[in-house]
Amino acid sequence: MQAIVKGELKDLHKLRREVPAGIIAAVEGALRPKREDRYATAAEMRLAILDAGRQAGLRCDIDVVGAFVKPLIGAQHTEREA
Repeated sequence: MQAIVKGELKDLHKLRREVPAGIIAAVEGALRPKREDRYATAAEMRLAILDAGRQAGLRCDIDVVGAFVKPLIGAQHTEREA
């Protein structure tokens, strides 16, 4: 949080070169130092990321995201489904 407030964020594109520039820009919109420059709501950020994904030709629907997340949470997901 201090890095956000101080405006000392690392260059996300350098950290994850495979991520499309539009998605990085959408994420950076949430990390701007001044509150008034950030998204007003989580829904606004969600739409910005989804739009950037579509423009980059990526599928961002619930099935794709679920398939990505499920292996990451492993046993926790299996326990909840039981």
